[in-house]
Amino acid sequence: MILRIAPAVAKAAIASGVARRPITDFKAYEEKLSGFVFRSGFIMRPIFEQAKATPKRVIYADGEDERVLRAAQIAKEGGFAVPILIGRSSVIETRCQRYGLSIRPGRDVEVINPEDDPRYRDYVAPLIERVGRKGVAPDAARTLVRTNSTVIAAIAVMRGDADAMIAGLEGRFHSKLRNIRDIIGLREGVRDLSAKTLMITSKGNFFLADTHVAQEPSAKDIADIAILSAHHVSRFGITPKIALVSHSDFGDSDTKSAQKMRIAFDYILKIDPELVVDGEM
Repeated sequence: MILRIAPAVAKAAIASGVARRPITDFKAYEEKLSGFVFRSGFIMRPIFEQAKATPKRVIYADGEDERVLRAAQIAKEGGFAVPILIGRSSVIETRCQRYGLSIRPGRDVEVINPEDDPRYRDYVAPLIERVGRKGVAPDAARTLVRTNSTVIAAIAVMRGDADAMIAGLEGRFHSKLRNIRDIIGLREGVRDLSAKTLMITSKGNFFLADTHVAQEPSAKDIADIAILSAHHVSRFGITPKIALVSHSDFGDSDTKSAQKMRIAFDYILKIDPELVVDGEM
């Protein structure tokens, strides 16, 4: 997608006159993009190998979207996952044919049809149990199970009908996150959710946390996020090296932000000292 879309957008920007720095050598530009694609595939290789060894049932909330259908076909053909799509079977069938995809609902991928699925009642009851005390009335819960694909996917994971879920192509991030928190919940010992972003640059690969969820994290929150992120990064076959980022270098500032990072460092020393080598992270 990067190799196809990015050059097309750049050419359109040049043609329309909005490009401030028009690209003069598209061959060099495409070679640079290829380098990013290669690095992306390289860093994901350990994850792909683990996925192929034990394919998991992955439920896609936006199962009618072209991008999801293409991803589901790649996952199916590559043996990375067992795709489950949320959507109308007739729409999925039609779009697979339109986009030239070989997968078919009911044959290659399981489909949960919000409009007509025998599991409907089985999904309503656990939703009422989880969110009823948070102000969601039974009638509203029934409507959610018919209309909200993120809720359906989260219930499937919570019930064990799927091992993982992918959602968020459309809609508001925090509303979807709230559904996941309320329905699936947190792992024992984890106090809250956090987000992680992978940036692949010419200077290396960087995992940033938390970029989306925690607005005013405490020092303890930062320590927890750092430790959980480090353990997750190790799944990529990478030895994590943590940097607690503030505007202070080598203790030259005593602002609240800088002090918070020093306290967080001390927390990490106490919670997981193996992450710290010779007093550095």
